[in-house]
Amino acid sequence: MTQAKVRFAVTGLNHDHIYGQTSSMLDAGAEAVCFYAPEDDLVAQFAAAYPQIPRVNTLEKILEDDSIQLVLNAGIPVERAPMGIKVMQHGKDYMVDKPGLTTLEQLSELRQVQAETGQIYSVCYSVFGAEPPPKRMSSSNLVPLAKSSKRSAWGHINAICLPVPIGSSSKSNTGAS
Repeated sequence: MTQAKVRFAVTGLNHDHIYGQTSSMLDAGAEAVCFYAPEDDLVAQFAAAYPQIPRVNTLEKILEDDSIQLVLNAGIPVERAPMGIKVMQHGKDYMVDKPGLTTLEQLSELRQVQAETGQIYSVCYSVFGAEPPPKRMSSSNLVPLAKSSKRSAWGHINAICLPVPIGSSSKSNTGAS
């Protein structure tokens, strides 16, 4: 039996990490349904990189499309958590660029909405560049943490997307020591 493709949409084109997020999902076999951004200059650049992904004229088209399971975002940092809350309230999972939130108030609201909806709020940590990563960032250190990843030609992780344990305040669940 063949597993259905994850269908995703893209919002928040303000940081170039959106390209890595989008490429990682496409490389993993996911299907890009559409993208939305109000900034025409950012739209032109994104559309040139991904001509196969159509632009929609409102965010609501993404939020109301029941076939979309995941929304990617690399928008303005302070706007990332509020967008994730909207997305989760519409029954979709959310993968955001780091930082995934900017205030403790956002963390509190994210925990509440995640608990209410059961949706995934994940933060994508990316390592890009022309040089191999320093030893502390080697793939052997990161592989056990990765939910999904892509290796470069030199064997290190280009993108790590981890669900953020926002539903619990336990230090053992957050990775804090």
